[in-house]
Amino acid sequence: MRTALGAEQEFWIPPEVPQITAAGDKGQRVQETMKRTYKDGNTKNVLEKVEKSRNRKPLGLKWLEKTTKEFGDTTTLHGIPYITKKNYHWSETFLWLLVVVAANSCAYFLIIESWVRYNDNPTVISIEKNFREWNVVFPAATVCFQQKMNETAAHYFIIRQWNTEVNSTEYFQHMAFLKDVTNVNYSSVGDLAEYAKMKDYASFKGADLSNIARQLMQNIEYTSKTELNLDFVPVVTEMGLCFAYAANVSYYHALQLRTIYFLSSRRAVISFYRNKPPGPFDIMTCNYSSSNCGIRIEVEQEHIRDLQFYIHGPDEIPDISFPPFTVKKREQLELMIGQFEIVSSPDIRGLRVRQRRCKFTDEPARGDKFYSYNVCKMNCRRRMMKEQCGCTPFFYVDERKENFCDLKGLGCVALHKDKIIKQIRNNTACPCLPMCNTVMTQLAGSKLTEWKDPAPITLSFSWTLEKFSKTRTKRSIIYRIDDLLVSFGGIAALFLGCSVISFVETINFFFLRSFWNLFSKRRRKNEIREFPDDSRG
Repeated sequence: MRTALGAEQEFWIPPEVPQITAAGDKGQRVQETMKRTYKDGNTKNVLEKVEKSRNRKPLGLKWLEKTTKEFGDTTTLHGIPYITKKNYHWSETFLWLLVVVAANSCAYFLIIESWVRYNDNPTVISIEKNFREWNVVFPAATVCFQQKMNETAAHYFIIRQWNTEVNSTEYFQHMAFLKDVTNVNYSSVGDLAEYAKMKDYASFKGADLSNIARQLMQNIEYTSKTELNLDFVPVVTEMGLCFAYAANVSYYHALQLRTIYFLSSRRAVISFYRNKPPGPFDIMTCNYSSSNCGIRIEVEQEHIRDLQFYIHGPDEIPDISFPPFTVKKREQLELMIGQFEIVSSPDIRGLRVRQRRCKFTDEPARGDKFYSYNVCKMNCRRRMMKEQCGCTPFFYVDERKENFCDLKGLGCVALHKDKIIKQIRNNTACPCLPMCNTVMTQLAGSKLTEWKDPAPITLSFSWTLEKFSKTRTKRSIIYRIDDLLVSFGGIAALFLGCSVISFVETINFFFLRSFWNLFSKRRRKNEIREFPDDSRG
């Protein structure tokens, strides 16, 4: 606009053009450039450039469109080029889009189904019948006395602990207390609750009760007829302190205060004080051609009135739900045992526990040293008692003896033990897995013989493999990782018409190539900035 003839011309910026508010020298230079442009009469061009800049696509969307177009023109994935090319009618492009989406959906669901099958059910149970080639594992036994206390040791303990006169009322009361402590088990744990109110016993801690039961435990004198160097090992069970024979699990549940002396003629006496448990034993095996496969045990102590024993696999230990066999003085009980084996192929270990749904003995839970189905349930009950009462009974294995319950704690356990058993049976609290290699025993027959005077005052029992099973089940892998890869490749080839190279191309286009392009642009931009601006002079 001119103010006067010959006066200096001043140009104003039209309202359609946004004011530039950039700070610094850059904003001032842009403002001066626009003024010169208006002075030269290029106002229309400036407005067009501003409008074009407003409608410009975002950089990310522009890059995605360009990369997708280039990918569609060069990819080996079937159907993609028909979608990205622009020389097709929209209906044809839409049809190909539907076909590609349907093919990818089918491939996705089939791949997920194959993956679920590999994770959940890659094994198969088959039946083997080549019984003449097998070596059958002989069952183990666990013996529990009905009266576990050594009365002589208890007598000296009373004299030393309470200094009580023999045959007094206090003496018999202390003797009854020690007998209940030594005989305590999962079923009779409530018998000790009444002693918590008596001042003579209220000060006993859980570790003290554990030491009393172990020190006053009845020893065993026996004769065994077998060719193997096997022996009874004192172990901790839910039936109290017992003795295990030919059981590997006894190595991990053995008492720490025992020692074993061997005498001639396979006669052994187990007495007290041991620093560490014995090592694993040789497993007794039999085969179909064996003429006789059995063990006979004769207990030679005259003061033993009766006992209970349990027959189980060598890698298992009986719990409170196991059915016992009872034999009394001057009785001989002969058991004919049948068994059935479940074995696993060596490559089954390569699967995760969730896939094979079983565990080996060397795969214990956290805090345990050995795995078996019954040990898992026992340790679960122990943990539930710890949660309910803050302690565990001393007839469980616990390296920290300060966790053992005192008399009040045992009373708490007695209140919750039935509820814990019910939860375990419903498998709601402890989802224990079966063992991958296990031996299941069953009673095929029994014979009880009673001896009268002048027969020796002893008792004996035996168990023999009477019936050899001619079949066994074997757990093997039927769907391996290579089968999974073949399944993936077949699905991709059928529905997508691609291979591994096609997926590498996709990764290269959308990730690696884009990264290097962005890196190259930034490097070129930095190189341009390094040159000085010669136009300014």
